[in-house]
Amino acid sequence: MNEAFGRYKSSSDTTADRILSDPPSQFCAVGTIGLCRFSLSFSTFLPMKKYLFALPVFCFFGAALFAQPAGPGCLLRLDSVYYRLYDDDAGDYRPTGIKRYWYDAQYRQIEYVEEKSSFDNPFQLYPYLHELTAYPAADQRTILHQQYDTTGGQWKNTYLDSLTYAPTGLLVHSLGRIWDDATQTWVNNAQFQTTLYPNGIYHVSDFFLWNTNTNQWDSTQHIEYNADGNITYLLLFNNSREINTYDGNGQLIETLKQKWTAGAWQNQTHLLFAYDDQQRMTERISQNWIAPPGEWRNLARIENQYLNDLVLPDTAVTYSWSLAGTQWNASQIQTYEIQGDTQRLKRFLWNVPLGIWRFSSRYDSIFDNSGQLKSRYEYRGDQQTFLSWVNFLRREYTYTNTGKKAGYDHYIWDDGPKQWKLIEQHTDGYFPDDSLEYETRVNLEPFLFVPPSGVGLLPAARLRDYYEPRPSHPVQYQYYDQPAAFGAGWEPSTFYEYYYSECSEVSAGHEPGQAAGCVFPNPFYPGNTFFCETAEPGAPLHLQVFDWSGRAVADRQIAAGKPVAPDWPSGLYVVRLSQKNGVLFTGAVYFAGD
Repeated sequence: MNEAFGRYKSSSDTTADRILSDPPSQFCAVGTIGLCRFSLSFSTFLPMKKYLFALPVFCFFGAALFAQPAGPGCLLRLDSVYYRLYDDDAGDYRPTGIKRYWYDAQYRQIEYVEEKSSFDNPFQLYPYLHELTAYPAADQRTILHQQYDTTGGQWKNTYLDSLTYAPTGLLVHSLGRIWDDATQTWVNNAQFQTTLYPNGIYHVSDFFLWNTNTNQWDSTQHIEYNADGNITYLLLFNNSREINTYDGNGQLIETLKQKWTAGAWQNQTHLLFAYDDQQRMTERISQNWIAPPGEWRNLARIENQYLNDLVLPDTAVTYSWSLAGTQWNASQIQTYEIQGDTQRLKRFLWNVPLGIWRFSSRYDSIFDNSGQLKSRYEYRGDQQTFLSWVNFLRREYTYTNTGKKAGYDHYIWDDGPKQWKLIEQHTDGYFPDDSLEYETRVNLEPFLFVPPSGVGLLPAARLRDYYEPRPSHPVQYQYYDQPAAFGAGWEPSTFYEYYYSECSEVSAGHEPGQAAGCVFPNPFYPGNTFFCETAEPGAPLHLQVFDWSGRAVADRQIAAGKPVAPDWPSGLYVVRLSQKNGVLFTGAVYFAGD
């Protein structure tokens, strides 16, 4: 299929090859990679309302399968993706976009090409994006980005990324430059540089943007870390800063925020934290600086009480400071309790005029005998009196005989007929070896949801994923349907095909000489575990998680086989598992939410 597609060559190829084979002395980070650019081809179709529902979920499932290991020490490589929209006139799906990837002998991506269509002619493909990646050294990478010039009929340079990495895999220096057509030269755009501690984590990091008026780098962010990887000092655009102080256990105990005003640093806000002997936060106080008379004034306070060995506080009280009474007044109470098989979280708000606590929200999670989530209920305070709970949302979960999630039904309370109304259904199926065979997600009507990027409207739609058993060239099929314009049923809308390369026992994610045998789910959900057969028994694992810019989002010790609760946003990350005897695993892992 790659050969049938061919490659777009132009007069700029010689320049591109020279740039990649002879990179500049400085190297820079790339903000996006081919995988994360899946959503770009949809921008053309924004006015086409019937296809909009595919946007929020597309990148998630493409990325998740790309990172899914096919076996110990084996990561599949995405070769191509085909996008098709249903053409009512033709009565069939017609292509609207193609993306293709090429790799070198070490399974590293070296080329990426994208074709797409236009809104005026949605079923006519033309060249769009092109990326060439080179690896001049073991710790270096350069990426040349090009866009197709339909007028000149050739690829035109747009951006050049150069990167340098530390032996631990962290990005230590980057340089991004934009192509200037007028001068036919590269112009500086963005730069990142950092120094590392001896243990290989960030020490000082600086971010810069190129100022074309002064022809120099302007600092946009300066970060300093302690030896535990915690930020101690943050400077933004040289006009605001944050200073953090930690105790001997590495817990944040004070944050001071200041603004540069009238030639001096002026206090803005102040945060104070306290913890118990299990390093759980017991108090958080926020203060504002009042210039005259030049003192800190209390603003808000949170007080947590732990009666059991729980991560969540049994009682959390939020206070606001009363200037008139010069005292703390409770404004919100949140309680968490476990009653049998039910975990319950309740929140109440204080009503000042009435002088009473009013019901705000409540969440009940009910588990079965094996500890799996069976039901989740959400209640809201009665809209009239706020003195009682009323039904709001509900989810019912089912599982296979082997404990795999078979799906769930999502309901919303319809107050008219006083009954639950089904609004969303998820169904999962598995092959005999428990690998995923299909997923079906049906949104029966538009409703509000909260993705990682914020609240949005999920339209009525049906999404179906089909996975082939792991052959040498696996394929994933993805269908999106929409409600029929008239009557019941669904009508086809969008169709995607993902083609993967043969699975190699030495993947791009593994370093030379590192052992295979690490087993964990991918996507990785909260409560899942990391386990490596080659790990030393009883010794902790060192977990490092990096985003695609090379920034560390987690650096911690974990116990093999123990549940892990990610506290970073959902998405695709690079994971490194190591032990005192060396690196056990390095590869891409998708971390999913609940």
